[in-house]
Amino acid sequence: MSSSSASDVRVREATLADSDVLAELIALFNGPSVRPERTLERMTACAGLERALLAEVDGLVVGFACVGVVPALADDHPHASLTELYVRPDWRRRGVGRQLVKSAEAYAETAAAEHLVLLTGLGNDEAQAFYRALGYDGWAVAMRKRVSP
Repeated sequence: MSSSSASDVRVREATLADSDVLAELIALFNGPSVRPERTLERMTACAGLERALLAEVDGLVVGFACVGVVPALADDHPHASLTELYVRPDWRRRGVGRQLVKSAEAYAETAAAEHLVLLTGLGNDEAQAFYRALGYDGWAVAMRKRVSP
């Protein structure tokens, strides 16, 4: 681990050529149930709907975020969501996550969204504190129901 800091972090949009490293990070974040060989396919399917942002330090990808912006039938502004945020453990608390969120916010603003919405686990106190420190607050209750086997 180097002594690099947030000022050394470069955030860029992932390209299809980044599918292997993105697959690795997704698996580290979401576990082995994610099939890495399908990452390229998912990236292609998400084009125009959701984009992946990569955080790099000296050419090493140390984290990623995904942000989606979709038009809304019942709203004058598109809806923007931070759907994923992951930073390698040895790069946490060094400004990488903050840089990724700032880049996601900038993308949402450029796309004319008024808000950036995110979900995090009810028991994930560390993530909730991180997002609150960035100005996020409680807004709604998220619910889910399995609709396929």
